[in-house]
Amino acid sequence: MHATRGRILDRDGRPLAVSTPVRSLCIDASGIDEPISRQQTDTLAHLLDVDPADIARIYAAKRGFAYLKRDVPVDVAERAMRLDVPSLFAQDDFRRFYPEGEIAAQITGLTGVDGSGQKGLELSPTADCAAPTDIGACCAMRAARSSTPST
Repeated sequence: MHATRGRILDRDGRPLAVSTPVRSLCIDASGIDEPISRQQTDTLAHLLDVDPADIARIYAAKRGFAYLKRDVPVDVAERAMRLDVPSLFAQDDFRRFYPEGEIAAQITGLTGVDGSGQKGLELSPTADCAAPTDIGACCAMRAARSSTPST
């Protein structure tokens, strides 16, 4: 799991980019001798809005690791875990949201699926603050005319 990216705020303190907790649901079917029940497959597929055949294929292939679905809201992931599907597990993750949408997209930029900055301001903190020994470190930047730091 990567560290949580900080918020990017405009000069008035309104959020332009924030990180929200999500889960990635994964399956390790390598040690499963019997496939999961059809009812479990259908219930899980319906809950996550995935094709039941995809779930069945992962179990039939006895894959050692497979993402079932990423960016799952925490409450949905918790409901999926309560189904007691064999070898299903959740990984904590974060998803980047941009409350202002495309209005500030040219400035804020974007992050990749792994949370690393790809463009704009999302890229600059990665270069300035991230180091292998600084996992979870904080970096604050402030525009010259603003009293609100971006962390």
